[in-house]
Amino acid sequence: MKAMRFARGRLALAALALLAAAPAGAQEALPPAQQVIDRYVQAIGGREKALSFQSRTLTYRMDVGGTAISMVVKMRRPNLGIMSMTVPPMTEIQSGTDGQVVWSISPAGAELLEGAQAEEVRIRTAFDADVLFDIYPTMETVERAEHGGRPCWKVRMATAGGTELFRCFDVETGLMIATTATQMGMEITAVFDEYKEFDGLKYPARSTASVGGQQVVNTLVNVSHADIPASEFAVPAAVRP
Repeated sequence: MKAMRFARGRLALAALALLAAAPAGAQEALPPAQQVIDRYVQAIGGREKALSFQSRTLTYRMDVGGTAISMVVKMRRPNLGIMSMTVPPMTEIQSGTDGQVVWSISPAGAELLEGAQAEEVRIRTAFDADVLFDIYPTMETVERAEHGGRPCWKVRMATAGGTELFRCFDVETGLMIATTATQMGMEITAVFDEYKEFDGLKYPARSTASVGGQQVVNTLVNVSHADIPASEFAVPAAVRP
């Protein structure tokens, strides 16, 4: 009997030693990033539904410090996009790509974009960048985090050009509840608290972020999947080389 108690004691000590040596978080394995993404796609309407659209127009309202800024993003498969932003009272900023050339027109002038600026435009106008996330060849689940009291899987995503961001997907619902990216040298986290369905596909409909001490609320006003002709994405004459 004494020998049995001694053996049980040694086993208990060995188990405690293993637990102490285990790395933090080892008790809960992180799901593969692709599994997290697949669950998100299913939650918003499914891959088949997402792939059924060939054009997309998203209309946003951004409220910043009492100023309402309107933004329209148009895109067409596979890699055509235009983004237009109107800042009161009369300032308009545009950027886009015809799949090859990336350009912008602002009060500072018209120009062709290269490097990091061009990469940002390509990401923001890529057709499935925020739906299937296929613009990110590198993805990995890095931790279980929390936003707004909701536990989520934090996934690191990186483009072939090296642009990196993090997205957090609700453990329970699978929906994306936050995204963190570096803009103008600042790390900015936007938290999503609402989704809306358009033509059978759900989109993040409202996000809140803090930028430079100001709260920025981004609201998705409308989504249209009506066809947009490829000619609409031609490089404007003002910036043609």
